[in-house]
Amino acid sequence: MTRMAKYDVVIIGAGPNGLALANYLTKAGAKVMLVEKRFDVGGSLLTEDFAGSRYNLHALYMPLGEKIPPYSDLGLSDYGCQFARPEAQATVHLDGSSLTLYTDNERTQESISKVSVPDSKRFSEMMKAIDSAMAEVIIPWIYSTPLPSEKFRERLSKKKSGKFLQKISKMSPLQVIDHYGLETDALRLALLVLGCTWGLDPAQEDSGIAFMSFLYGMLRASLVKGGSYLLASSLYKQAITGGMQILVGAEVSRIDVERGVAKGVELSDGRKIAAKAVVSTVDVPSTFLKLLEAGYVSKAMMSSAMKWQWDPWSLFQAHWTVNGKPEFRNEPPALGPNGRGSNTIPPPPRPVGLAVSPLNSIEVSGTEPVYRTVKKSG
Repeated sequence: MTRMAKYDVVIIGAGPNGLALANYLTKAGAKVMLVEKRFDVGGSLLTEDFAGSRYNLHALYMPLGEKIPPYSDLGLSDYGCQFARPEAQATVHLDGSSLTLYTDNERTQESISKVSVPDSKRFSEMMKAIDSAMAEVIIPWIYSTPLPSEKFRERLSKKKSGKFLQKISKMSPLQVIDHYGLETDALRLALLVLGCTWGLDPAQEDSGIAFMSFLYGMLRASLVKGGSYLLASSLYKQAITGGMQILVGAEVSRIDVERGVAKGVELSDGRKIAAKAVVSTVDVPSTFLKLLEAGYVSKAMMSSAMKWQWDPWSLFQAHWTVNGKPEFRNEPPALGPNGRGSNTIPPPPRPVGLAVSPLNSIEVSGTEPVYRTVKKSG
């Protein structure tokens, strides 16, 4: 059994989370070892070239793009990472017309008003509340030290946007939409597709804040110029420059624990890496049911980990290479000359109620369309 040098922190997994954490820790002066099972870094930030075209095979777009703190904190633009944010984010095709959601709420209102003036006003009211809550509470909350639940609730009660969050937190995505009185099926459909893309059930209660956050991000989605992998590449280059060390093709078999404290990791080939702290960025069951011995995991955590499961459905993507931009009969002029970046959704086959039937949507990046089937069940 080979023992390697001791580190301040060992991070398991070189996906975007592991890479970002490694950067912050090295900037703080920590000696960091990043361990990755695959022979490359980036995780879901996967880009490949096929037949003369470039495809993002998993992470297609970034919900907040350059607004994420690591982008400016780590100077990722200096390492080749740049974002492009399409003005048109989603389009629903109707009979003889279309409804488009833009990054600019006023342009979205104008588009909605062609279908329903009352709904355009209601949408504006909803987005003003969401924008305020995200800016004042959610984004600062995500990127700050977690507060105990009681102190967090106390802080929420002192802000107008906090009271709004408390109100919608117990709602389902459908209830949030109903709360604002949105009636147009095409608009309801677009909001549910965007806000529930990441695994929410439209009828799932206690998911109002998650729905609101996802919707906010998807209406500001960006593409990484040159492919999503360039985000991983920039994180990797910055971390290496800062002094991070990395092992690829190395699988962690267990986390070493002494007297209740993690002391390092053991690899599948028998090598051991000692550390003052261990951080796992892999899934919950792998971390708590495989890498840690049962005696070191509380009954509550063990129970929670055993209940954790993957979504029963997933996104499906079929990649196509075409000679030019696809043309849609009801395409709005705002898609621009390259048709870049819009989610294109067919009209709802029936009123959007407790369930959303299978949908076919199209994302267009440059002249390369990405077709994907999205399935939600209520």
